[in-house]
Amino acid sequence: MESLGEFPELRSLMELYIGNNKISDSNQIKSLAALNKLIILDLSGNPISKEESYRYYTLFLLKKLKVLDGISIESPEHQLAKEHFTGRLTDEILR
Repeated sequence: MESLGEFPELRSLMELYIGNNKISDSNQIKSLAALNKLIILDLSGNPISKEESYRYYTLFLLKKLKVLDGISIESPEHQLAKEHFTGRLTDEILR
């Protein structure tokens, strides 16, 4: 799997495990933002998960996540993600 475009139709989805695929584009995470009930996401093993700002970028876009890649998300992490990306979302930052 290289794209996350199929998932926005699944609005009640709470858990998504798609580790060890070929997702490499940071913009793919944006397509998950419509999943308002998503609290657990596993993208580990994908090329995207090795990017420097991957965790904070994902938390910034998916504010309701409680677990990312098997690691619990603490409240301060959401705040740091917000501080890091608010007003600065450009393609240069995402790369």
